[in-house]
Amino acid sequence: MLESLGVFEVLFKDASVDQLAERVREAVGAPTHPELDRSSEPIASQGAVPVKPFTPRELAALRLVVEGRANKEIAGDLNCSEAVVKAVLQQLFRKTGTHTRSQLVRVALESHPDML
Repeated sequence: MLESLGVFEVLFKDASVDQLAERVREAVGAPTHPELDRSSEPIASQGAVPVKPFTPRELAALRLVVEGRANKEIAGDLNCSEAVVKAVLQQLFRKTGTHTRSQLVRVALESHPDML
């Protein structure tokens, strides 16, 4: 049924970038962007090492993100607003070179296990 819609394979969102890059190469029949070839390196080793150390508030928020807490819960634990939590998370994303919470957790666990 999916093939009639032009779909030949489905990749789930937890598929690696390597798998995605390979499928794109197969589909277009040519190499993809060189950045995709570096995907097997940890995000932190791709030039995303924090420029500044984490502030105490960033570290506290990061610990709660690693625990899987939602922004509202983090705000309650840190006695601040959700807007402050979002701003702190944006700072953490910038410092670590990540874009999602799951990437942030991965980098935190790989690069800073002693801080958590």
